[in-house]
Amino acid sequence: MKIIRAEIGGGKQSITYTGIFEHDKVTKTSNKISSKEIHDKSKIRITVKSDSYDFQSYARSTIWQDNHWNHVTGIDYSNMNTAYGLAYVKHTISPVDFQNDVDQLIKQTLEIID
Repeated sequence: MKIIRAEIGGGKQSITYTGIFEHDKVTKTSNKISSKEIHDKSKIRITVKSDSYDFQSYARSTIWQDNHWNHVTGIDYSNMNTAYGLAYVKHTISPVDFQNDVDQLIKQTLEIID
């Protein structure tokens, strides 16, 4: 899986991580004469929002299909590893602050789409 873009943006009371990944699903086909690989590339968007109110935080994945983003799966705020209230912490926010939820969503998404 290759990351295409990752960004962290903030509002007055929230911080949101958005990552877009390219997944290359390879299917091998063969017959008596030849074999070949078919590459099916998908774009997956992972969004993790840390809000000052825990119940307004979310983590979700979507896949680009039919010219729009389609919901695949998510993590309920009560099961998220990303801390809520990141907009108020004193350290610099980085992708590491969201990594556990990003990894979990990628894993779940690939299990669903593959």
